[in-house]
Amino acid sequence: MEQQTSKQFYFIIHDSTDPIHVARKPSVLDEHVAYLRTIKAKSHIQSVSVIKDKNGNTIGSILLCSADSKKHLKNLIENDPFVKDGIWDINTLVVHEVLLINI
Repeated sequence: MEQQTSKQFYFIIHDSTDPIHVARKPSVLDEHVAYLRTIKAKSHIQSVSVIKDKNGNTIGSILLCSADSKKHLKNLIENDPFVKDGIWDINTLVVHEVLLINI
């Protein structure tokens, strides 16, 4: 049986603008970071970046990830505490498969 090779994806997701979710973000941050570290340990995350607005406020995130499929990656994202708690607005999620090139 042939082993399936992980694919590379990046995803962009924006924070919710709902004041209730904005206010809750600090209380969920530690759980979110712990979750990201857990999936990074399983080699699913290669890099994480935050998106900032012109005032320097964090308004979303960009992650470069490995997964067997887009569906697998979406499952990982949907289980993130930021999604479960509404901090990340799942309706803004954009996922693209990418090919990493070393130059």
